[in-house]
Amino acid sequence: MKKNGFTPLHPESPNFVDWDERQIKIKSLGKPRPLGRGVTGFTLIELLIATSIFSIIILSLYSAFQSGILIYKRVDSAFGLYQTARIVLNRVELDLKNAFTYSSANSKFIGTSSNLDFFSVVDSFESLEASSNICRIKYELNNNILKRFCYQGLGAIKENPEIEGEELSEDIKEISFEYAYATENKDKPYAWQDAWPKKEEDASQQKNLPLAVKIKLGLIERDKAQNNLSIVEFTRTIPLPL
Repeated sequence: MKKNGFTPLHPESPNFVDWDERQIKIKSLGKPRPLGRGVTGFTLIELLIATSIFSIIILSLYSAFQSGILIYKRVDSAFGLYQTARIVLNRVELDLKNAFTYSSANSKFIGTSSNLDFFSVVDSFESLEASSNICRIKYELNNNILKRFCYQGLGAIKENPEIEGEELSEDIKEISFEYAYATENKDKPYAWQDAWPKKEEDASQQKNLPLAVKIKLGLIERDKAQNNLSIVEFTRTIPLPL
């Protein structure tokens, strides 16, 4: 005969086990679990290692950024230096290639180791029209400033005409000129000297132009990154018209 009423689950019944485990989990969720064995988290050593790795990455990025700034400053300084050398040497080369002898007896070409004085044809542009003028050109270096003097008209034949020179650069430490002359040696057809004419009584050099002029230009390089100065030398050989 079947009896009505509550029948408890058998302890070995699978439903009883499931119900018991669920009750345990529900009770455990409501209680705080202290940190201890079996609970995951960051230890002090792990935090120190992570901080060290982050610091190394930051230092590497800063070093790369700083190196980029230093390289940019050096490139910018070198570019300005080469630009100045190109402008100065091109200006002197243009004047020398248009040089001519003043007369058959005297070329009026006077060159020392640091100065130049000669006659040349200079192109000028006025009112959108080009014209050529005969001028006396003079280059002088004084207190690291290279000046170009261009005398026209009566000023070209005066001994010391008063005229304001054109400043080509303020960063020239030194400039030197050498002058080529022909020799009778077949193995060495020309040689260099530090003045033209070498001697005032040398009539051959006095009435002719040198074969070429060698220019050595020493520019002052300012290193912005390290705040120091150095000298960079440029050399150019310019043949003159015969």
